[in-house]
Formats: sequence, C-alpha cells, structure tokens
Amino acid sequence: MRKKLIIINAIVVFSSLFLMLMISCIFVVVNNQNNARIKLNEYLQMASRLYDGDNANKTVETLFSLESNIRITIIDKNGNVLADSSKSSIETNHLDRPELKNLNTIYTRYSDTLGLNMLYLACEDNNAYIRVSIPEAKVDNEVFELLWLGSLALVVILGLSILIILYYNKRAFATLNLQIMKFSDLTGINISSESTDEEKLARSRSEEHTSELQSPMYLV
Repeated sequence: MRKKLIIINAIVVFSSLFLMLMISCIFVVVNNQNNARIKLNEYLQMASRLYDGDNANKTVETLFSLESNIRITIIDKNGNVLADSSKSSIETNHLDRPELKNLNTIYTRYSDTLGLNMLYLACEDNNAYIRVSIPEAKVDNEVFELLWLGSLALVVILGLSILIILYYNKRAFATLNLQIMKFSDLTGINISSESTDEEKLARSRSEEHTSELQSPMYLV
C-alpha cells in the first residue's frame, strides 16, 4: 500500500511538472516568434529609412554593425543583388524568392548562402527591394535550452518529491508502529516485525476485537 501510494504521488507530480514544462516551451516558442517578427519589421523600417537609392553598401554596413545576427540584402528591380551583408559573392537572380513576390510577408526557408533556416521579410523602396532576415536557429536554441534546463529541474524536483513523500510516510507509519508496540506490551500479543504496516494494523484490530469479546463483560 505504501509503495503504491508513493508511485501514484510520484506520477501525479511528474505529470504536473511535465505539463507545466510543455506549456512553458509553447509560450517561449510563440513569444520568440512574435519577437522575431517585430525585429524583422523594425530592421526593415530602419533600412528603408537609411536607403536613398544610391547608398546600398553603406545601408547594409550600418545595419550589420548594429546587429551581426541579421542579414540585409538590397536587390534591384531586375533581381540583381546590389549589396548584401553576407561575405559570399551572390550572382543568382532573386526575383523568384517568395518574399519578393509577396512583399511585407514573412517567410521561413533554408538559406544556401548561410546554411541556416532563416526568417525573411522584404519591401520595395527607392526603386529597389530591401530584404532583412534573421536565423530561425536562434529561436530553436532558446527552446532547446529551456527543455534541457526544464528536464533537469524536473528530475531534481521529482527526486525531492519522492524523498519528501518517503519521509512523511515513514513518520506516519512510525507513529502507527509505536501504537502497535504499546498495544503488544499491554496485551502480551506479539506482532511480527516482518509484517507490513497494513498487516500489523489489521492484526492488531482483529486481536483487540477478540480480546474485547473475551473480557468479563461479554461473558454470561
């Protein structure tokens, strides 16, 4: 009975903590996605204000110096890259990119240039396309870190919970064992120490009831 109680309590504690961890991860993912979209819009607006149609390289360098985790690309109307914060030479035409076909819409896709999943957002300004992107991996890393730390905390809390349950169960049954020992001393009835606490309690009650039936008040 004691083991069953401990197992049930441990399962309840573990399930509750695991549910809280999953809810926290979902909250972090949603929050990070919202923050990423806000950042993309802010950087795009900043780039749009800086770009005057002739300072593509200066616009890219200025924004990249503020935040090295973002990528800024300025593309002409023919799809040719005028400036890019990536150090790789880019010669491919960009007009087929979904973020250029649907401006002011965020897209997630793999960047062959950077080798990462990126969030992309673009707009049109001064007869050119301005595009900004941030790595999606940054969001994933925060979630993985939360999962790792949360799992570690979950194991520690679960272990402490089991120890606490064992401690209070031991105290509760210690009181019961003391009462049984007192009963044994008063009645002279020996209850084996190898019996479980539940068996001891049942036996003591049964023998107490037998003693009462055998007392003079029950004799005719």
